[in-house]
Parts: sequence; structure tokens; C-alpha cells
Amino acid sequence: MTSLTIESIQQQITAMVLEKHGRVHEQLISSGIIDSIAAVELAIDLGNVFEVNTDSLALSDLASISGLSKRIYQIQQSAA
Repeated sequence: MTSLTIESIQQQITAMVLEKHGRVHEQLISSGIIDSIAAVELAIDLGNVFEVNTDSLALSDLASISGLSKRIYQIQQSAA
């Protein structure tokens, strides 16, 4: 697995959310873009795309795109 930057992870997440939900906002949950079911689906998709264990993601990690990007980056770095 190639290690990505936080910025590139953020860009990919933004594109994924936009494609799936038709709109994007930094605050994913509080903006209403994703609900708890969509959060689980997003976590699964992210696990597949970034090859991370979704058990390592908490609901709070999914609250914002920037926080989620940083968490995925941390998981990747700890696995390296």
C-alpha cells in the first residue's frame, strides 16, 4: 500500500462523498449529508479504498472530512 498525504486522502474522501450523496460539506454529520447508516457505509467504502480496518474508525472520526482524513492517515502510518 502506498502511503498517501492527508491532503490526497481528503481529496479522495471529498470525491467519494460528492459522488455518492450529490453534495459535500466539511461537516459530514452535522450538515445532514450523512446519517448513521450512511456513516457505516462510508466507513466500509473507506476501508476498501484506503485498505484500513474499519474497526479503527469511530463515529466521531466520520464527523468531518478533515478529521476523517487525519485519522485514516494515522491508521496507515501505524500500519507501515
